[in-house]
Amino acid sequence: MTAIIGFLKNGQGALLGDALVSKPMSNGLPPVYVPTVGLIEPQNFQLDGYQPAGLGQKISIIAPNVAIAWSGRQIIARAIIVDLRLKTAIKVFNQADMVQWMDTDLQEIDPKREASIIGLLTDAGRDLLFSREATRYETDTFGYVHVAGTGEGQLLMRILSEEPPITTGMLHPVFFALHLLADLIADEVHNADSLKLLFGGNYEIAVRTEEGFQKLPDVVIVLWLAMHDGTSLLLKFPYRIIKNVYVDDLLITRSLIFNDGSGDITSDKSNVIPPIDKPYPSSSEQAKIIATSLHSHRFVHFFYARRKSGSIFSLTRIDQHSNDGISLNEHDGKVTLEVPREFVDAVLAQMQQEYDEG
Repeated sequence: MTAIIGFLKNGQGALLGDALVSKPMSNGLPPVYVPTVGLIEPQNFQLDGYQPAGLGQKISIIAPNVAIAWSGRQIIARAIIVDLRLKTAIKVFNQADMVQWMDTDLQEIDPKREASIIGLLTDAGRDLLFSREATRYETDTFGYVHVAGTGEGQLLMRILSEEPPITTGMLHPVFFALHLLADLIADEVHNADSLKLLFGGNYEIAVRTEEGFQKLPDVVIVLWLAMHDGTSLLLKFPYRIIKNVYVDDLLITRSLIFNDGSGDITSDKSNVIPPIDKPYPSSSEQAKIIATSLHSHRFVHFFYARRKSGSIFSLTRIDQHSNDGISLNEHDGKVTLEVPREFVDAVLAQMQQEYDEG
């Protein structure tokens, strides 16, 4: 009950996984706080005998040159993670080692194929994409794509129908993953359909760095709405901001809702999302680590607007380690967003063209 996807293009890969954890249906499950939509009642979101039960990480960094995302039964996923970590601690895996592990050890751990995995392995300086119980495609825009989970259909619909996104940023699989992350979060904020398929809640991304595979440590997703005043498109203050940051191996998510574009905060909630192979932190432990500012070096701006025809279109802009002056500041319960005029003009020019053509 999840959504995981791996990209590989020109020898560089990225993994994306959701954070919603589900369990067999039960009348006793308490409400679950989801960063995108707030508190949900599990009994209102049921699929194939399962319902939401909390949040957990679906991506595991196994070794500096191995990362996997999982879908399916948690107890099986934990066993896979433990076994693969043990084997890669003994020996640095290459492609042949991974093939052998999947054909023998993985088959022994999960003979009924109750878990799907999608992973990346670095061998001879290039990333390799591998998977089991996943759908595989090759596309012009995104390269090789492997998808699994109850959200597989939604992910494939976005990938296979996607024109090269309008954006600024790196043309690298991490960009594709960030674009998809923002698109999925924005869609969930608006209609929560993904939660009905038991995936979503939040997302994390893993990519290879100079030190090996790591999760993107610091991302701010900013959701905007562009309105037409009869003459041109205008941008108001963002209506949602979601900040993801890691403290050790815990994912801290802060979700803010704003009042009608004014910058006044109407909701400010934080979550601690642990790996599935680690115990959930106590309330006192959470209190020590949950505070997080909105400062970041990586902003993902997602803009919604409506064409003349009435259809909705979007634009993604990724600003990573840039010096464009974008910053979020907090004072007395209010958030101010400093955005250079050049940024706004460039975004509105791109959106105005799309609006006029529609």
